[in-house]
Amino acid sequence: MSIATYVFGSWQTFGSYGSDINQFDWHHAVVLNASGHIYVADTLNHRIVRIDDMSGVGWTTFGSYGSGTNQFSAPNGITLDDNGYIYIADTANNRIVRIDDMSGTGWITFGSKGSDTGEFYVPTGVAVGGNGGIYVADQWNYRIVRIDDMSGVGWTTFGSYGSGTSQFNGPVNVTLDANGHIYVADKVNCRIVRMDDMSGTGWTTFGSKGSDTGEFYIPYKVALDVNGYIYVADALNGRIVRFIMP
Repeated sequence: MSIATYVFGSWQTFGSYGSDINQFDWHHAVVLNASGHIYVADTLNHRIVRIDDMSGVGWTTFGSYGSGTNQFSAPNGITLDDNGYIYIADTANNRIVRIDDMSGTGWITFGSKGSDTGEFYVPTGVAVGGNGGIYVADQWNYRIVRIDDMSGVGWTTFGSYGSGTSQFNGPVNVTLDANGHIYVADKVNCRIVRMDDMSGTGWTTFGSKGSDTGEFYIPYKVALDVNGYIYVADALNGRIVRFIMP
């Protein structure tokens, strides 16, 4: 991927292809905690990785392939809450997992395959709001799901299949700003969606299919900074995009 301007020092990389120490296979998500430690959803190694910094010190992994306790199948999304608990979108197992830390203590799951209440179909993104609510990009159910906690209480969904208002086609990632506004990478529609809350109020979209200014081609991840800039992993254009939502 490319980005036009490097702001915070020199280019640095860590890792190589594989399944051993210091290696990843098709890793899909990365998040940092307050101390700057790095957590990675190492998708095709079916595990979560934690390192202290970009030197790779403190390399720790958790998980193996499967559908049981302490197992994942193609985890795509990862986030942390204010208590440091780790939430994983365990994609091919069609569930969300929460663990207390990288030991796997407190393992708890929610969800199964389907389209009804308490069910997901290829969930790929997970975020936690300031009030502890859990938001899931339920990709092939074409919706965003919110639950109050890992019991599934407060199950709320928004969205349906399509390209119009209040519709998604492959919502693959979700994140929230400091005001609780919801941002979605609407992958197949090649756009970013913002809405005020799970009612869909304030629905705003940006982007269309292409490679020019204001265009994306399979936007896969969306992130925000404290200055209000939106960052998008514009996957099939091979680039990172930064913009302000109009």
